[in-house]
Amino acid sequence: MNVNDNRLVYALRQLALKDAAEAYVQMLAEPSLIESMSAEDLLLHLLEVEENARNKRRQEVLLKQCRAAICAFPSDLRYDGERGAKFKEKMAVLLTMNFVKLGQNLTIFGGSGCGKTFIASLLTRQCCAMGKSAAFFNTKDLIAKLMSAKGSDIYLRQRKSLASRSLLTLDDFGLTPYSPQEQDILFDVLNDRYGRKSLLVTSQKTPDRWIEDMGGGAMAEAIAERIAKNNYTLVVEGDSLRSSLSLN
Repeated sequence: MNVNDNRLVYALRQLALKDAAEAYVQMLAEPSLIESMSAEDLLLHLLEVEENARNKRRQEVLLKQCRAAICAFPSDLRYDGERGAKFKEKMAVLLTMNFVKLGQNLTIFGGSGCGKTFIASLLTRQCCAMGKSAAFFNTKDLIAKLMSAKGSDIYLRQRKSLASRSLLTLDDFGLTPYSPQEQDILFDVLNDRYGRKSLLVTSQKTPDRWIEDMGGGAMAEAIAERIAKNNYTLVVEGDSLRSSLSLN
C-alpha cells in the first residue's frame, strides 16, 4: 500500500505533525513493530517523536539567536589548578540554570582572560539548550546600538525584545566609564527586567567601582542596585582559559 494513502499518515500530516508522520512511515516498513504496540503506546510514541523534534528545532533557533561570543560546551571547562572541586561544584549548580528559572541575577567577576566571557557564553547557550530564550551582548556594543535608535519606535521595540528574553547577558560591564546618556539607556534596559527576568553580567570591576566610574549619584546607584538585587556571584580565579580553549 502506498504510504500516502495511509489514513494515520494523512491525519498526522494534516495536523502538521510531520515528524510523527515520518516516524510512522518508517514503522510501516516493520509491521511487527506496530503490531507489538497497543494503540495508546503507538500514539504516545509518535507524539514523543514530534515533541522531541520540535524541541530540537526550537533549541537550534534559540542558540542561533542568542549570539553568544563563544561556542562553549560544559565539556570544555577546566577544573585543574585553582579551578578545583569548589569551582566544579559551583558550575554544576549554575548549569542547572535554576537561577534563570527563579528570575535571579548572576555576576561573574575576574581579571582579563580568566574565562568570564567563556563561562557567560556557556551559560547563555545552556539556557537556550533548555528551551529558554537568551541574548548575549558586549555591554558597550549594546549601548551603542540602542543609542543610535534612541527616541524612535525602533528603540522601544529593541527594549521590548530584550525584556522578553529569559536571560540577558552583558559582557565586560563597566570596562569603561558610561556617560550620563549611556547610563540612561542602561537603566532602561535593566529596569525593564528588574524583579522579573534574569541578568548575567561579567566584569573586571566591583559594584563600588561601577558607581565611582559613573560619577556616583542616584542613577549610578540605581544601575548597580538592579544588577546586585537577588544576585548570585561567581569569582573566577586562576590562569587564563584562552591558552587551552578554542574560542572560535
